[in-house]
Amino acid sequence: MKKQKLRSRFLPCRISDEELAVMKVRYKQTNCSNFSEFIRRVLIQDKIIAYYRNQSMDELMEELIMLRKELNAIGRNINQAVRRLQGSSTDKELRFWLQQNQDCQTQHLEMMANIQARINQFAVKWLQE
Repeated sequence: MKKQKLRSRFLPCRISDEELAVMKVRYKQTNCSNFSEFIRRVLIQDKIIAYYRNQSMDELMEELIMLRKELNAIGRNINQAVRRLQGSSTDKELRFWLQQNQDCQTQHLEMMANIQARINQFAVKWLQE
């Protein structure tokens, strides 16, 4: 377990609102756990890891989130069809839910192919950057 240092010294410093705003923006782009840690690292010129937003990664994440929601909906439909299929009492009802199950699985496979294609597109784009 890492032993924490006792910080007994207080360092007062006056800054403008604009300077504070710039520092807070920079702080939010780092891995520092709090603003004080960020300021200490800046003052002693310690290593700071900054995170940068990648537009193509943002687009990928938005699309993957949408695809995940669609896959979840398809999965629920498959589960419902299987439950109804297992509880079917007549041949007509059995055929209907069997067809519903097959339709859902076809839709699921198409969605998986779509996801694979989009991931491949993003991989090609990302590797070129």
